[in-house]
Amino acid sequence: MSIRFPQPLIERGGQSILLYDSRSVRIHDNKPVFVFAHPYMLSQLAAQSIWAIGSTFKSAPKPFKQCFIIGAIFRNQLIIAAHALLPEHSEEFYSEALEAISNAVEPAKPRKIITDFENDMVVAAQKVFPEASVSGCYFRFAQALFKKWRELKLGAIYGYERSLAGNIARMTFRRLLCLALIPPSVVTRAFYIIVSDAFQIPELARFLFYFKRTYIGLTDYEFQMNSEAFGLSFGENLVFSSLGPPLDYSDVNVAHEEHVYCAPPPRYEIQQQSSPEPVTMLESATLLNIDEPIIHEPYCPIEFWNISERAASALLNTNYAMETAHFQIKVFKKNF
Repeated sequence: MSIRFPQPLIERGGQSILLYDSRSVRIHDNKPVFVFAHPYMLSQLAAQSIWAIGSTFKSAPKPFKQCFIIGAIFRNQLIIAAHALLPEHSEEFYSEALEAISNAVEPAKPRKIITDFENDMVVAAQKVFPEASVSGCYFRFAQALFKKWRELKLGAIYGYERSLAGNIARMTFRRLLCLALIPPSVVTRAFYIIVSDAFQIPELARFLFYFKRTYIGLTDYEFQMNSEAFGLSFGENLVFSSLGPPLDYSDVNVAHEEHVYCAPPPRYEIQQQSSPEPVTMLESATLLNIDEPIIHEPYCPIEFWNISERAASALLNTNYAMETAHFQIKVFKKNF
């Protein structure tokens, strides 16, 4: 691939910012990788222990397919230290770009890396920086949930402004987003508390199953029952005594902007079976235990998407700074 960059694009203040050109390693490479970084920004990157990486195809100039960004957290703000142009999004090319950055800042290594919810990027970060803790971006977490919500055509029920179903749907979605902000040790129990209200709306069962399977993991019972585990049968065999006034969704005046988090959560107990007779699959809900161990591991473990530690240390805003960086690149590309 014949590509030549104008001098103003690869030089700043008399110093080259073209850090890496894969064509110097792979002659006649038809899928080149370019990494751009100013020496000063690399020194800033090397001095920080928390990095953030992300990519977008919208900001990538042709013929490239991906614009890859590497930044660092400095005084609770994100500074963009390097950009890479990739021919496509793959573990191989992410790793190549990160290796170029790693070699430039040696011996410095990040302690924590915040990344997009993209498997190839996560694997590449873990491969190049095996000692770093890799965690997800909250914005991308919310984006993934919203995408699935729309995929299951739940947008209409969310928009029922003055109905019980609409109130429960909105509270369910918002509470699931909030699971990323509480300590990981209580996420599973909090999820079941959310389901204790949401199961009243059968349309939400598939979304709840998706969330549990993808982000928490399934018990053996849930794996067998699929989405039915979170449908109308969820509450049939559970006895709960409220620790405070129950949540009331019947008020038709509750609109989009109002939150109903004031009531303490209920305490759950498993109802005792009255007879030792054999049970069918549907009747096996009597065996449901919210403390039952996870047998089927999640696709995306809690440790990756939970950001309670970052939220407590004011790192939550770094996700939006990354989005701003993408936007600035897009604007610059149009104006150049």
